Amino acid sequence: MPRELRATTGRVGRLRLRGSGDRARSAAPLAFAGTLLLLVTALSGCGQEKAGDAGSTGAQQDGTTVARKFLTVNDTPGAGLEGPCFDRSNRYLFVTEGNRVVRIEVATKKVSTFYTAEKGMVLNDCAIHADGRLFVGDLGVGGAGRILAIAADGSSARPVLTSFHGKHIHPNGMEFDRDGNLYWNDFKGNAVDKSGSVMRTTADLTSTKKIVDGLAWPNGISLTPDGTRLWVSEMLENRLLQIDLTPDGTAVQTLGAIGGGVRVVTRFSGGLGPDSLKVDADGNVYQALCGTGRVRIIDSAGNRVKDVVVPGLREGRALDRQGVVIMPGTRRAFMVGSGTDGATVQEFKALDTDRWRFSHL
Repeated sequence: MPRELRATTGRVGRLRLRGSGDRARSAAPLAFAGTLLLLVTALSGCGQEKAGDAGSTGAQQDGTTVARKFLTVNDTPGAGLEGPCFDRSNRYLFVTEGNRVVRIEVATKKVSTFYTAEKGMVLNDCAIHADGRLFVGDLGVGGAGRILAIAADGSSARPVLTSFHGKHIHPNGMEFDRDGNLYWNDFKGNAVDKSGSVMRTTADLTSTKKIVDGLAWPNGISLTPDGTRLWVSEMLENRLLQIDLTPDGTAVQTLGAIGGGVRVVTRFSGGLGPDSLKVDADGNVYQALCGTGRVRIIDSAGNRVKDVVVPGLREGRALDRQGVVIMPGTRRAFMVGSGTDGATVQEFKALDTDRWRFSHL
């Protein structure tokens, strides 16, 4: 069987594929009364479920590796970190405290505020454009979300997308392809109201289409090295999906091949579910598992390679792994998260270098 089809395949429940010519049906209204509390809990604690002990340092018998602490951003317990990425100068950026983007000079570990959004905004995942701008999603908890484009120097920001067919959006997870088209997740729904979607906005920002819907909190998103497939983590279903793409960026709609179109590759257990993810140059997936203090590394066929866990896992420190990224041109990988020790950044060695990024082309 071809390597890419060795993964566990199966039906994907109510997932629906969207073609480029389809009109998006009106998304089911968000039940904020039922989901807002769960969303806030996820952003601040991600379940706080303790995982089993993985020791204090080094590799374990099951291949688990313990990361090392790179930096403590602040000492506030539960202060969340989200959306790590690297700019064109390989400075490390991520979101903290909901509305502040922080930048770190990796060589000196100098921390500075890059941008502060207005109060009430809930910033999360980030992606760097080839012109240096930082695109970041605002979840818009309790109201309308948006995608912001922040100037390369952090001096200003403007919304580039505020709705889809007249409906509120809640962006979380985003990735540029080689041509500058932006894939992102509309972070909606819950375990019984699967109204979340995978979206694609053209490089000129004039057109957005829905390519897959019927999801429960789609969160992490990343392209394969050849750009022909998308990996998407569905948080409240605790599973990892792979989506085949046509040349024009829509989801493949034929099921002629085994598992073709959209397939479930891996299921997880424990914690709140899979959060952000990244893919390296060899196609390995680095999946942050919220509430477990770990990143799971999965090969391109969907097989577990190993877990990377935070130091002090037995004591329940820094369990909330909400982001992972690889420094371009290197094998230096970083995890961001929070816990009893405050907001921290951990470092570990990736299996391969970061794959291409639109930001660095």
